[in-house]
Amino acid sequence: MKNFTKLSLLAALVASSSLAFAADNTGFYAGAKMGISLEQQHGQSVNTGNGTTGIPRDTKQAGNAGLVFGYNFMNDFNLPIRTELDYTYREGTDSYHNVSNLGTNHNRVRVQSVMVNNYYDIQTGTPFTPYVGVGIGYANVKLDQSLAGNTNSGSYDNFAWSVGTGVSYAINSHLDLDVGYKYLDAGKGKANGSEVKVGTHDFTAGVNYYF
Repeated sequence: MKNFTKLSLLAALVASSSLAFAADNTGFYAGAKMGISLEQQHGQSVNTGNGTTGIPRDTKQAGNAGLVFGYNFMNDFNLPIRTELDYTYREGTDSYHNVSNLGTNHNRVRVQSVMVNNYYDIQTGTPFTPYVGVGIGYANVKLDQSLAGNTNSGSYDNFAWSVGTGVSYAINSHLDLDVGYKYLDAGKGKANGSEVKVGTHDFTAGVNYYF
């Protein structure tokens, strides 16, 4: 009976601590993240000098890293909602395709984005908080393209949108670990008539610090 009572008290203490962590991690926060992006490059066309020709779509892997700054509205307004400013940089990717009798076309694509994200946190009463989110913002797609000794570069600024999901874990009242997935439609890049459209699947792990 004494052991049962001790276990009950311990369980209650753990539960209350978890609830405290979940409640305290609100207000302003800043964070950093990194991971892997799978870039889908589609709608690709190459300027051959005598018009354009299409080339197959590609899926390329790139590293990513980012910084976030946000606000959690739970304490002030009892709303499980966060608004976040998110900057993410993705490494350049390279693709090669044969183009008729002109040789091999080389595309190098780099994507970076600045997004305003809104997240809905699913309260579980534990340190684990799943979430879903949407975002809108700006993406820059840089395309370096070379074919038959000719090299062209272009940088294109686009409206971007995203959807995502993930889960955070409250280590204590100031620190969260976060694992997330996001799809970003980054728009297109152009270079002297050559073109590529880019969508990225971003998988990230990071940490958020609440002030």
